[in-house]
Amino acid sequence: MREDVRVVPFGLRLEDYLQYRGLGKVFDVAIVSRLVPYKGVLEALEALRLVRRRLRVAVVGNGPLRDSVRHLAESLDHSVSLFFKAPEEEKRRILAQSVYLLLSTAEGFSISTLEAIALRAYPIVLANEYNVAVKLIRSLECGTVVSSLREAAGIIESGEVPEPPTAPLFKYHIRSVVDLYETIS
Repeated sequence: MREDVRVVPFGLRLEDYLQYRGLGKVFDVAIVSRLVPYKGVLEALEALRLVRRRLRVAVVGNGPLRDSVRHLAESLDHSVSLFFKAPEEEKRRILAQSVYLLLSTAEGFSISTLEAIALRAYPIVLANEYNVAVKLIRSLECGTVVSSLREAAGIIESGEVPEPPTAPLFKYHIRSVVDLYETIS
């Protein structure tokens, strides 16, 4: 990277998310994504087919794969709730304390992964060179990067995921991001 170029990450008002951490888990697994092919929602649901224990699963999002998602969700041996339109507060309640499953083949900064960690959800993301969520997980030392659907299913099957830490998130608090921007501009 050039020396005169700086990366300024997205920031969150963490207090808007941290309040949901103590509300209790509603779903075991949450898939929050636009329902388009490269986001890997159908693949995430197929990974859940490999999990033997019964799960409470939420799929939140909308897009052209809506009917395919509904059809595949109905074929699973899990309790799957579909939320094609959900207000932001409802998304936060759904995602809080769950396993956040992101099997996208291309992901920008992945603000949704940062939000998931802030909500005490444990992210499982697909390893590939076009998924910046991988770098975010490694930076925050929270979550798991997987290379296959079977690996993702194995982690979910175990039911043992650590609680995401809070302290490392503060480098992504909007105040920290603004401070960084002001020091480089």
